[in-house]
Amino acid sequence: MKTTKMIFALLVCFISFAGQSFAQQGSNNQGQSATPEQKAQRATAHLQKKLGLSQDQASQMYNITLAHINKMQGLKSQKASGQKGLGDDVKQERANYDNAIGSLLTPAQQQTWTQLKAEQQAKHDARKQNGGKPSTGNSDPNYDPTDYSGGNHN
Repeated sequence: MKTTKMIFALLVCFISFAGQSFAQQGSNNQGQSATPEQKAQRATAHLQKKLGLSQDQASQMYNITLAHINKMQGLKSQKASGQKGLGDDVKQERANYDNAIGSLLTPAQQQTWTQLKAEQQAKHDARKQNGGKPSTGNSDPNYDPTDYSGGNHN
């Protein structure tokens, strides 16, 4: 049960990360949030690249992801309207999504998928420990994020 919860959390983090990474690359929405279709397309494109999905798998992944995004948005709006006790519904939807993806992937893709989710969980945990701020990704002990001099250009 604990493993299932972790997988669901990883999955949501992964989808969120995929959507955020594409949003950072540029958006044609001019400040508006992406539609569910755009989010599903971005997540599918990301996973197609990372997992080496076939066209058939990518098409199925898009449909699964779009349905999941719509369901989660519906649950989010129910929560915003004050409805209580949706935690189990969210967990069930995440389980359904994870199971659908798992049945779509080959064993090699499932292994890569598991690694991607573990990496996303590690990033999530690091952000959580860092007060919600992303890590600098720089392991240099002399790194100063406030130094805007542009580095040493000798």
